[in-house]
Amino acid sequence: MTPVAGRGPGDRGPALDQQPIEVAAIAEACSRARLVTGDPSWSDEVRIAWGWFEGDNDAAIAMFDPRTGAGYDGLTPVGRNENRGTESTLAALSTLQCLRRCCEGRLERTTARA
Repeated sequence: MTPVAGRGPGDRGPALDQQPIEVAAIAEACSRARLVTGDPSWSDEVRIAWGWFEGDNDAAIAMFDPRTGAGYDGLTPVGRNENRGTESTLAALSTLQCLRRCCEGRLERTTARA
């Protein structure tokens, strides 16, 4: 997953800076698509988003600290930003909630509209 301008055919190397809030937005969109369509393939996309936090990203660096529950602030050309702010932590936890909702059989229809 490359949550910024992305790479196109022929592009080389990672696209940086990458922000956790972008990954969380992708996870939420895919989670909502799973809920609305019932198509289980959207759960795969949520797994990919969570994988970004676990280190399946362009820098191969974990962006979530399971010991503290904190999310790191971003990936830069020189590596992980070691700050662990509220926004990044909430982005990580939101993505984890999407994963649990999609992948543990706990999808529920709600009257809330996105």
